[in-house]
Amino acid sequence: MMSEARKRAISPSPDNIGPLQKKRNVSTSDSETKPVNGTTEHDDEQVDVWTENLELFRKEAIFRRMQHYAREYTQTSARLQEAEERLRGGEHTVAAVDACWNQTISQALALLPDGLPSISPSSLEIYNMAFTLPHDSDDANDSPEVSKQYYERLRDTSIATQKLLAAFTQLAPKAVSPEAEELQKQCTMHLTESTSLRAETRMLRSRLSKTVLELEDCREQLAVMTNRVERAKSKTVAALESKVEVSKKEQQEPVLKTEDTLMVNGHSPPPTNGTLHSQQLSKEDEEWRDLAVVRQGQINDLERELHTLSEELSRSRLEISNPSDTTIIETIPYKQLLGQLAELKASGDEAKAQAAKLAEEVAQLKESRVEFQSAVEAQAKNKLDEVTQRVTKLNTDNSRLRGARDSATNELAAIKAKDPKMQQKELKSMNEFQKERIAALVRETQRLRACLAVETGDEDFYAVIADNPEENASYVNSLKSRLKDAEARNTALELSLRNLNTNKPDITRHVQSEAEARQLYATAKEKLEKYERVYGSSSGSNGVPPSDAQSLVERLAEKEAALQAIKTLKRQEDERTHGKPNAMDDLSGQVEQLMALREKNLTDLTALEDKHKKISLEKTKADTKYFATMKTKDSLEVMKNNLELTLDKQSKRIQKLLESDQALKQHVQLLEKLGSSAKADLMAGQAVIARLRADMDLVNQKSDAYTKEISELHHQLEQRTQESEEKRLLVRTLQEEAIKLKKAVTRAESKSEHVSTVTEGPSKVSKQNDNLLKILRCSTCNQDFRSHVILKCMHTFCKGCIDARLNGRQRKCPACQMAFGTSDVQSIYFQ
Repeated sequence: MMSEARKRAISPSPDNIGPLQKKRNVSTSDSETKPVNGTTEHDDEQVDVWTENLELFRKEAIFRRMQHYAREYTQTSARLQEAEERLRGGEHTVAAVDACWNQTISQALALLPDGLPSISPSSLEIYNMAFTLPHDSDDANDSPEVSKQYYERLRDTSIATQKLLAAFTQLAPKAVSPEAEELQKQCTMHLTESTSLRAETRMLRSRLSKTVLELEDCREQLAVMTNRVERAKSKTVAALESKVEVSKKEQQEPVLKTEDTLMVNGHSPPPTNGTLHSQQLSKEDEEWRDLAVVRQGQINDLERELHTLSEELSRSRLEISNPSDTTIIETIPYKQLLGQLAELKASGDEAKAQAAKLAEEVAQLKESRVEFQSAVEAQAKNKLDEVTQRVTKLNTDNSRLRGARDSATNELAAIKAKDPKMQQKELKSMNEFQKERIAALVRETQRLRACLAVETGDEDFYAVIADNPEENASYVNSLKSRLKDAEARNTALELSLRNLNTNKPDITRHVQSEAEARQLYATAKEKLEKYERVYGSSSGSNGVPPSDAQSLVERLAEKEAALQAIKTLKRQEDERTHGKPNAMDDLSGQVEQLMALREKNLTDLTALEDKHKKISLEKTKADTKYFATMKTKDSLEVMKNNLELTLDKQSKRIQKLLESDQALKQHVQLLEKLGSSAKADLMAGQAVIARLRADMDLVNQKSDAYTKEISELHHQLEQRTQESEEKRLLVRTLQEEAIKLKKAVTRAESKSEHVSTVTEGPSKVSKQNDNLLKILRCSTCNQDFRSHVILKCMHTFCKGCIDARLNGRQRKCPACQMAFGTSDVQSIYFQ
């Protein structure tokens, strides 16, 4: 245990105790024989008494040690329970953080697109202390510290979080927005705060470690002091100490008397072993007393220091649980809250000023809008009156002109109704003339189509035009008709071939092969004809090089095309010269007809001139009216154009005014929204400020109450500590006085016993001393003092005998032969 290292084992020193020698009994008579090893009945009774006292002393020592163990056990169990409660609280907080973190990470991963790199979910889980804390002793010794594991897992989590944030930064636009700059500023501010808080936590941890070490030292000192107090309360220890002091005094007084008597007789006897040993023990007792005085002073200093430390610890705990105003003001979160409160107040003042400005602007805009609307309405009303007057005037003029137009149309209808037969004849002649002209144009188109066929050199096209001069169908239609006939024939032949194929497949194969052969023959024949037309009946390759032959072929092809064009032209000329009418003949006939019509029209014109003179007179009258009306119309149109221009200008101006009105309305709505949002922010800030003030009031009240309670508790604690110190001092003084009284009583008893036993001589004291030494020495070797106990049988022996048994094979108790091991051996201390 912790206190065993502080105890002093009573081991025999070579200076004080040597090997077991034969001692002489100090007696007055030389003829008296000394009993060996105290074999008298009186000595046996004393030995029994001393053995009983020793057993009682051992039992009380063991009981005190068990009480010490019980106190240590209760303290450790309380500390363990507190640590378990803190562990459970930490596990609950870690579980809550784990749940929140996993939820946010799952939502963030759901927002990520598929193209981004995947993130392992195992690296995103918060470290679960409930499953990773070492519960067993072996696991706790083998596994590393929990803080290191927790730090490593948090580091992995931070790396995974950085990866996730990097993935989100890839999604974000590259342009830096002002909100992002504000977030960066806040991030830097929070980073500086975190570094300062980390430094403070390091300092607090160092102070906490120091206080923990001091607390452990204080606990150890307290345990030592409690053990000493319990030992001082023991009756057996007090009785043994009194007896030892009495025996020491008895040993000193007879020795002095014998020395005096011997000095009187004139010779000094040689000093015996017992007296020398008692002198050495008295010197050692004085040394130990001095050491005890020094240690008592140290103990008093340590007690005072423990008292001050306990007071400081209680004060610090009270300050931590119920901090004062100064400590709260000096904390960083309070300063942050003050800064946020100042920012909120400044923003609220700015919002109020901005809302007042916006309200003034809105009022000014409303007034200007009302003035502008009234001016525009008055101006538009005046213009509308002018336009209505002009429109009424124009309507009257328009009705008058409509009446004149109706009269003119009626007169024209009457003139036209006079000669309907002449008009019919003219229409018939014009119709015949148009028919003849259409026929001439058709012939001209046929001629032009023939010329087109000649120019292209297509004989088939020219043959179609020449064979069908009266038909208006085009060459394409003729080709379509021929294609339809060929397709019909082809389908009929295919049906016949299918029928033959079902009935006679051999014949169908022969027919198909014959048809394919005929088709190939036709194509080959066509190509051969073209070849013969170009090269003649036989192709003479008389050593002409291939390039010259190719140029010759091209020239022959050109000449063949020119020859075909000439042939078609010749055919056309032959057809034109052999009696087919041309366009010139048609035109000459038409000219004669037109001359005849002209003569008829001249006769008609003379009659019409008379009518024209009459009509011209009427027309002059109508023209005068018309020009007058046109002038009025022009003036009205000018007025109309001017009105339209003014109307357009007014409409554009009205449109601009409407647009400006709409913009002003939107601006007003925006300003109202800003004002409402500013009001809402202001109300929220005021509510937050009010809540904070209420919280501050409550906190101040609580802090005042706590400070009062703490001051009262401190006062009570100081009073009680003073009372306890006074009581301790009183108890200590009383104990010292009791010890002094006991010593005085024992001295008086020893003096009375000494007076009665002076005649008997110092042999009794030496015997008693020998018996005590015999009890304290080991029963096996009778040399060293008893220093170790076997817990199984509670027999005591010296260290040498126990080590000899443990190093050898026979690990049995020398007294009762009970087997024991190294764990059953415990050192004992005589206090």
